[in-house]
Amino acid sequence: MIVMIKTRDLVDSNLWRLFPVINVDRSKDIPADYPGAMGVPITFLDKLDHEQFELLDLIRPTINEKALYRRLVVRNLKPDLPETIDIIGLLHKAGVDPEVVILGGDNLKGLCAARKAASCTQIQLADKLGISQSTIAMWETGKAYPRADMLPAIAEALSCSIDDLFAAPAGAI
Repeated sequence: MIVMIKTRDLVDSNLWRLFPVINVDRSKDIPADYPGAMGVPITFLDKLDHEQFELLDLIRPTINEKALYRRLVVRNLKPDLPETIDIIGLLHKAGVDPEVVILGGDNLKGLCAARKAASCTQIQLADKLGISQSTIAMWETGKAYPRADMLPAIAEALSCSIDDLFAAPAGAI
């Protein structure tokens, strides 16, 4: 599957958080094309260009309660990537195998029907899921969509299958 997004959208949104934090042992080995967070030597602080890199954290990792050398956690604000990229391909390259569920349009047209079949109000469903009633309303109207990892909890709360959440209600066109 190919999902193209603008590199700028990857950097400016929180999508960069999808990538695992990688360790880079030497400043000269910092990859120019990695959009995620990187643990780099503290000596990189002298070379840190705040227009190119964002300093996220300063950590001191431990192994068996023994403190190791300090590390900076940074991310590249201007990764050397094409204007648009295949985010799924880039995640695969980073060692992440995402489960992709594409939601859009009126794909969740069965949610409202499943909720009503379970004799559940939006408020009751929201309470079961630990979210707001307005979030449920936005899902049902197609103005927002749940994260893919929430679908099993939604189906369980409504005693239905995930497929039921995507099914058109009887009589719908």
